[in-house]
Amino acid sequence: MLNDLAWVTFTSLVPYLIAQCVLLALAIYWDHQEQPVFKPWVAHFNLLVAVALAPAAFGALTLHGPVAWDGLLSFWVKNIAIAVWIVVMGVVLGQTIRRQRAESPVVA
Repeated sequence: MLNDLAWVTFTSLVPYLIAQCVLLALAIYWDHQEQPVFKPWVAHFNLLVAVALAPAAFGALTLHGPVAWDGLLSFWVKNIAIAVWIVVMGVVLGQTIRRQRAESPVVA
């Protein structure tokens, strides 16, 4: 029972991750500052991750095949997309923080 509960928790968060990627991409597209926080390619990357996660949102509808909870699209593509997203966004966010710290004056 607890194993099933863990898998339900593991797979049911996919729509929230898709929404997060789409909303982050929209925020990047709508950022019209002179020096935007993120470059436009980060928005494109987030939309690509959202598309890669989309089949996993239907993992509870079938027991066999690539869209099943343990299928190619719903398990492997989702997990690889999440792992790549964490690495890429971590690097991009670190670069952005370093850039903003270098541009802003230090107040003592």
